[in-house]
Formats: sequence, structure tokens, C-alpha cells
Amino acid sequence: MIAEITPECLDEAISLVNRVFEEFVAVDYSEVGRKTFAYSDDMAKALACGEKKLWGFFDGEKIVGVIGIRNGSHIALLFVDKAFQHQGIAKKLFMTAVAYVRNQSAAEKITVNSSPYAVPVYEKLGFSKTSESLEKDGIIFTPMEFWI
Repeated sequence: MIAEITPECLDEAISLVNRVFEEFVAVDYSEVGRKTFAYSDDMAKALACGEKKLWGFFDGEKIVGVIGIRNGSHIALLFVDKAFQHQGIAKKLFMTAVAYVRNQSAAEKITVNSSPYAVPVYEKLGFSKTSESLEKDGIIFTPMEFWI
């Protein structure tokens, strides 16, 4: 089941994001990049003011996947627990985000700055690279876009 992340389950969602990041993404980042990435209490403020929107994929009561949109049409994060990968959860979360962008924004595309690990995932979802890999504040990413 997919549901919007509420303040009551935000800590669990952040824990999942940080755990999956450490397992799959951090290996490509420097120490500076790892510190730049870390999610914290700032997420609660961003959700409260509407800057970000988060949805979780729930297996019963447990969050096993999370997607976040910021600025109306930019994927800020997409993480799925290792035990639940390759089951279509990322695609279901992405389709939720697409529906949100279509209904809430005049945006014609969704953008993402993909980690090296996730580029094949985003390509499978229909994203195209808009440039080669870049690095900013220790974060290595590939800008990508998905036309709605």
C-alpha cells in the first residue's frame, strides 16, 4: 500500500532512506558527500511548509520504500529496502509521484539528480540523461528527466 508519509512515521522513513543510502549509494561518495546527503529533522520542516512531499510503500505497518518530490516536480529521493527490491515498488512509488505532478503542477517533466547506483533504475522508469555525471559538495549525480 502507498500512503503519504505523516509526521508520525517520518522517523521510520528517514531511517529507511539513510540505511539504503549507506548500503548502496554511499560507496560512490566521499566523506563530504556522505555528510552532505544525510537526512535529518530538516525534512519535517520541508514537509510542513510544503516544499517536499513524501510517500511510502508499506508492507503492513512497515515502510519498505520511500519517494520524495521537491519543488513540485523534482525527485529528491527514491529508496527501497534491500529485501523488497526488484518487486516493482520503485515503479509504483514513481507512478504515484507522476500522478501528483500531473495533478498539482504545470510541469511538463520530472527531473532527478540520480546517484551512480540508481541511473539504471531511472532509465528503466523512462528517464533520459541530460548530462554526464557531475559532482557538487561531494555528491556525484547524473541529471535526468522524464517527460510527462
